[in-house]
Amino acid sequence: MAVPVGRSVQVTLDSPDVIHAFYVPKFLFKRDVVPGQTNRFEFTVDEKEAGQVFRGQCAELCGTGHRSMLFNVIALSPADYDAWLGALTATTNATPGPLPSGTGLNVVAKDIAFDTKTLEVAANTPFAIAFQNQDPAGVTHDVDIRDAGGSVLANQEPINGGTSANYSYEGLPSGTYTFICSIHPVPSMTGTLTVK
Repeated sequence: MAVPVGRSVQVTLDSPDVIHAFYVPKFLFKRDVVPGQTNRFEFTVDEKEAGQVFRGQCAELCGTGHRSMLFNVIALSPADYDAWLGALTATTNATPGPLPSGTGLNVVAKDIAFDTKTLEVAANTPFAIAFQNQDPAGVTHDVDIRDAGGSVLANQEPINGGTSANYSYEGLPSGTYTFICSIHPVPSMTGTLTVK
């Protein structure tokens, strides 16, 4: 989360599942995120804190993915923030490029879940995934590839709810891999990639 210093920032919190909490220790502030209820608050980061990064986390024990609900608040000067926002807007509005012929898979994320649990590709052949995030705006997902030991082999840029992207991957040796949303590493967003 990038914010401009010296400007009031309004945050809107919604939960699609259970109770969470927005907590940044440096801010000495915590706000619960309750399903079915929209919570809002405002804060301003002091101008002298430009360039700093503040760690944040969910402060409610919310389930198996709780330990991975970490985030950073990046304090940017107004000029740096405007440049960051412009680049993000351009990326979001860009039309995904075409997939390489004969290498495309389709994955849809909706309601914090992938629409498929299994994918299959040919060994040692580059492939691509046409990924659609059908969750609401503000809910980001990605599709990363991990080996049997849990090491990340392909780390993709998360996309916002209501957008899509074409992810390209290098060819992999024969074997069984995991495809997973690194933002929500829960069973509903984890599947098996078979390479043969």
